[in-house]
Amino acid sequence: MVIPSALEGPPAPLTALRLGWGRKQPACYLPSSRCHRQPSTGGSSSSGSAGCEPPGTGPPASLAASLLTEPAMTSQHSHATFSSIQSMAEHPQILPDLSILQRRIPLTFRDSASAPLRKLSVDLIKTYKHINEVYYAKKKRRAQQVPPEDSSTKKERKVYNEGYDDDNYDYIVKSGERWLDRYEIDSLIGKGSFGQVVKAYDHHDQEWVAIKIIKNKKAFLNQAQIELRLLELMNQHDTEMKYYIVHLKRHFMFRNHLCLAFELLSYNLYDLLRNTNFRGVSLNLTRKFAQQLCTALLFLATPELSIIHCDLKPENILLCNPKRSAIKIVDFGSSCQLGQRIYQYIQSRFYRSPEVLLGLPYDLAIDMWSLGCILVEMHTGEPLFSGSNEADQMSRIVEVLGLPPPHMLEQAPKARKYFDKLPEGGWALKKSKEAKKEYKVPGTRRLHEVLGVESGGPGGRRAGEQGHTPSDYLKFKDLVLRMLDYEPRSRITPFYALQHNFFKKTSDEGTNTTPSASTSPALGHSHSTSTASSVSSSGGSSGSSNDNRSYRYSNRYYGAPGPAPPDYEMQSPQAPPQHQPRLWAGDPRVICPSVPGWRSWGPCQSPSSEQGAPIPAAAMWLLGLVLMLGAAAASPGTYKMKGYPCCPHSQPWQAAVYKGVTFSCGATLIARRWVLTAAHCNNSPISVRLGKYNLNTPECTETCHAVEKTIIHPGYNYTSHEHDLMLVKLKTPVTYNRFIEPLALATRCVQPGEACLVSGWGSTLNAPGDVPVILYCANVTILSWEQCSAAYPGSVKDTMVCAAMKNGGTESCEGDSGGPLVCDGRLQGLVSWGDVPCITTMKPGVYVNVCKYYEWIRYMIQHY
Repeated sequence: MVIPSALEGPPAPLTALRLGWGRKQPACYLPSSRCHRQPSTGGSSSSGSAGCEPPGTGPPASLAASLLTEPAMTSQHSHATFSSIQSMAEHPQILPDLSILQRRIPLTFRDSASAPLRKLSVDLIKTYKHINEVYYAKKKRRAQQVPPEDSSTKKERKVYNEGYDDDNYDYIVKSGERWLDRYEIDSLIGKGSFGQVVKAYDHHDQEWVAIKIIKNKKAFLNQAQIELRLLELMNQHDTEMKYYIVHLKRHFMFRNHLCLAFELLSYNLYDLLRNTNFRGVSLNLTRKFAQQLCTALLFLATPELSIIHCDLKPENILLCNPKRSAIKIVDFGSSCQLGQRIYQYIQSRFYRSPEVLLGLPYDLAIDMWSLGCILVEMHTGEPLFSGSNEADQMSRIVEVLGLPPPHMLEQAPKARKYFDKLPEGGWALKKSKEAKKEYKVPGTRRLHEVLGVESGGPGGRRAGEQGHTPSDYLKFKDLVLRMLDYEPRSRITPFYALQHNFFKKTSDEGTNTTPSASTSPALGHSHSTSTASSVSSSGGSSGSSNDNRSYRYSNRYYGAPGPAPPDYEMQSPQAPPQHQPRLWAGDPRVICPSVPGWRSWGPCQSPSSEQGAPIPAAAMWLLGLVLMLGAAAASPGTYKMKGYPCCPHSQPWQAAVYKGVTFSCGATLIARRWVLTAAHCNNSPISVRLGKYNLNTPECTETCHAVEKTIIHPGYNYTSHEHDLMLVKLKTPVTYNRFIEPLALATRCVQPGEACLVSGWGSTLNAPGDVPVILYCANVTILSWEQCSAAYPGSVKDTMVCAAMKNGGTESCEGDSGGPLVCDGRLQGLVSWGDVPCITTMKPGVYVNVCKYYEWIRYMIQHY
């Protein structure tokens, strides 16, 4: 169909099809002449002739134009209109009433440009723009009609606590508000699950402070009171504010909210990383941070505190000054004291230790794990273990460190959440069906590559920089790996960390520190806001004999040892001369040789320390008598400890604790004025005898010492036997000689299967008065944690160690309490408890694991 150009409107075929035209004959209406072309009557194929209808016949032009230009009509008129047009097509001689027809055509037709189909297809973008214009115009008009609503008005819709709190139990902070006629609130600087932190000006002290406002809810208040108690305890022991812990100025209640006023610090270490575009800080600055943090953890681990932070991360370490490197640890809201653990789900995920992930008991060592993660992140700019959930976190740890020790997985309640037990007995990382990430083989993402030890630092960004040599990176890597030890009991402690070579500076490493006169890290160093000076006074110094110490088996239980001067009385004693009789751990039973240097001193004169002197006949006679008495005591049916008689005075550190004239416990001489024994032996007043071999016979080798004071470990529990150790300070120093010598403390924790020796007077205490009560020795073997726990289910703590004789059974009895367990020539344990009756039981003996108290003991001796 052809449409004349004079006709306006959409194409005719579309309109005709919609209206039903042209079903019998196509027609083209010309408005000017009202002519239409009709088909030929002769049936030819011609298109037909044109004819003109007289005026008034055919569809009117206005109607045709209207129908052709209007794209649609309503449904109620469509049928009537179609019928009228169809009738006109069949009977052109019938002229309809145009007014009636026009009235039937609805007036709701729109322009084609506004058709919905076009608006939602060709003009879709314009449509959306128009919607936005209408929406925002309406919103603007509404905002002009309604007065603006400020934050205070908005919060007042839901308030509690007489209008002072919002519906989240937080105080509604208002800038400029004055509290207690002292603190003028400036602004909100932080918010967390605990509540809010605001910056305020203290008009009384004329200084800026940070006020932590705890939520007005009982659960948050209870936890905040624990935090408050710990903060006050730390304040008492850090009056000079030199241990890098945030200082609590005061606390108060304000409108039912507990408020803690702190010193105002600068931004945190995460903000510092963000300022570097997460490229990390230099190794030298990382060293300064590490040294301060180790000193802070050393302070927290002192026996008087024993505080576990439980949430150490960059966000909780704040700079004191934005232009200085001095830092302080904040946020003790999740902290607890050792032995008073409240929560099992602790630590932020990136810095969560394996024992917490596995559901094992935790202690102060979890903070050292967090510190290792923090140090790597501060230098690389990225978290070392950035898991999206706990399973992912464990997988990322395994990528770097390999699988955890099997004994940890065997004991862990949550081990099967992350690992599968293999049929052959091993363990494998569990493969999650939902896991989209492909993990590397355990242990293949080496810390060596993460730190860029041989490639110029992380990403090669530190290549050529001073203080970033491969040697520097190797020291850093070694320290971090010791902090990230899976085994909490062998994880490096703050004390040993501060002695690490990473903190030993040389003149060619380009630092601002000055040489320190101290030979070891101390808690008593001076503090400065400038870390350059504080690092030099608190860190490991040159020439320390501990710099090359092996840290593989460093103890887990932190105490806070003080500085060790060159003549410190707890230095390890010199190795005994080859000719001196000594029965070390694991040695077979020997026939005691003669003792060179043993003299007869008349009526109990002081023994001589002179060596190599000939042995008088009287001394030989006395030695023979002792050996015969020992053999008699070892005969069947006599009262004896399991084992064999010790060679006389082969254990010169063995001490006897007396209450009056009655023997009470065994003990060990560890320094000139210090003896170590079990806490349950505290039965004041007591005295200590050294150089004893036969309890029933006065000996010229023995000396008796009055006691000045006793120091029981603060965590001692009489019921559970935890921390069963006590230091005894003598009134006068001991004179060392061939029969009285100190025993060095173990600096590593003993391993299962190691051979040791225990000595004591034990079950011979019930012997008749005419039977000599001589010192007995027994060779024992250290048992594994599993064996020990199986013997005493639920009773063995991680600060204890078990040992048994070759054929089973304990080797010590009641009178041996506090006596020494010697392994590799050092004091490894103290006789603590065991099964009864000790003579017949086949269960092992339980000892205090001295290696875990090494630093506590040193600290006590240094400060008392």
